[in-house]
Amino acid sequence: MKREAARAWARAAAAAATLLALALVFGARAEGPAEAPASALRASAGEPLFVKAYQALAAYYLEPVEMGALALAGLQAIRGLDADLRAERVENRLRLWRGAAMLAEEEAPAEGDARAWGALSARLAARAQAASARLGEADAERLFEAVMGGVLARLDPYSRYAAPAVAGELRARRSGFGGIGIRLALIDGRARISEVMPGTPAEAAGLAAGDEIVSVDGAAVAGLGVEAIIALVRGRVDSRVELGVARPGGAPRAVALTRARIVPTTVHVEPADGIVELRVSAFNSETAASLARAVEGAAGGATRPRGLILDFRGNRGGLLHEAVAVADIFLARGLVIATRGRHAKSTRDFEADGRELARGLPLVVLIDGKSASASEIVAASLQAHGRAVVVGSNSYGKGVVQTVVRMPNGGEMTVTWSRLYTPAGNTFNGIGVMPSFCALGTPDEAERRMAEDGGPGSATLAALSLWRAASAGEAMERERARAACRGIEADGAAALRIARRLIDDAGLYARAREATTAALWNREPPSPVAALPDEPGAAAPLAAQRPAP
Repeated sequence: MKREAARAWARAAAAAATLLALALVFGARAEGPAEAPASALRASAGEPLFVKAYQALAAYYLEPVEMGALALAGLQAIRGLDADLRAERVENRLRLWRGAAMLAEEEAPAEGDARAWGALSARLAARAQAASARLGEADAERLFEAVMGGVLARLDPYSRYAAPAVAGELRARRSGFGGIGIRLALIDGRARISEVMPGTPAEAAGLAAGDEIVSVDGAAVAGLGVEAIIALVRGRVDSRVELGVARPGGAPRAVALTRARIVPTTVHVEPADGIVELRVSAFNSETAASLARAVEGAAGGATRPRGLILDFRGNRGGLLHEAVAVADIFLARGLVIATRGRHAKSTRDFEADGRELARGLPLVVLIDGKSASASEIVAASLQAHGRAVVVGSNSYGKGVVQTVVRMPNGGEMTVTWSRLYTPAGNTFNGIGVMPSFCALGTPDEAERRMAEDGGPGSATLAALSLWRAASAGEAMERERARAACRGIEADGAAALRIARRLIDDAGLYARAREATTAALWNREPPSPVAALPDEPGAAAPLAAQRPAP
């Protein structure tokens, strides 16, 4: 009997702990009498999150949303946590079942009432958790992830929810974090510095690649994973951290550092034989400034390079405003990119401000099947203006923009809210950016195709014309356009060889620009290329009258 009583007490304590955790995560307020049932407490705690999510989707999403269908999809997704649970809508009633037993039945709110739908979702999710042992064991965040996953899955691949821990890491990548400027790797079970970022506290303190981190603030890190050690090293900007550091073959020493705002490095510069290669791995809050310094240094240096290669291969994208600023580095004037959506702030025309820091140097942009979003914006804009020749394979094809909504629990909801249009009025969503030179296979194979096409000739023009038509066409047309240069290079040697040849052959470079812009703008090749218009004119997808910024 004592053992059974102990087990009962343990179950009650576990239930109380789960309830407390839910209240802490959801930020519950003390509402109603203390003896209110568990489901009521859970519902009141979850309601602010669901309401915020539904209101944001109603206001921001690219297309009008059906609130009832989204809410039902979210509730149905709970079945992924407990297969005995199911939700259904019968006419104007929502029902929640566990097996053959109906747990709840409620009248559906008005379709446009996001607040009422959020409250309803919270109540039914709480009923499901109260009735399910499996959901009772799950923490509140897991339940919310399940519901939001079901809601957003009905929209598009890019709208998503991130839990607080994941959202914090995403914010750190975009805008930086408090740290010391090192990268770590576990080597033979030891935490060793793999890279020291320039201009950071770690560099100032003399830390170097190969150094081992043995402790953080006096606590040994042996046995911890890289993520756990990173969490210890990071902290509030201007706060102090003491590391125990051992150089290979030496004894550990204490190194005291003051944390600073660290933004991950995204621009890597490699001068080679008079041509400067600029590899951009992502677009965060410092990308454009870092690239501007590199381009200014190259174009204004004592030895002027023959040209620039801007490498976006593998670049998944990032911040829209950074993409605009990067394109602006190379453009003298004109439209960089246009966005169109339902919300007033989602409709913008982004213009170049005339910096053109590259001083007219020949420019080749490299892309592949992993180049997406912000990298596609830059490639498409420079290509449409005839400012660069694009080489590689079809890019990913993410021609939509998301806005990030901060949730009450510290998580984030990313919502697709506008489409992208190039200066020529095309969209690349679902088809990617089409290169002027397809660099698939070995370097010799790619160069042979370039020679056979006349560099570029009929094959390139046909592919680009098909791409332009497909940008507003059906799925089958988009698939045909992608097939013209589909693939991802393994080592990039072919793309680099073609890029270098273009820079060294002024005639080939000029012909490529002319042929590409003619195909994209659907007109005869301009002569000279400099006469290209900087505005899209009457391009159908762009509004005739530009909104105020």
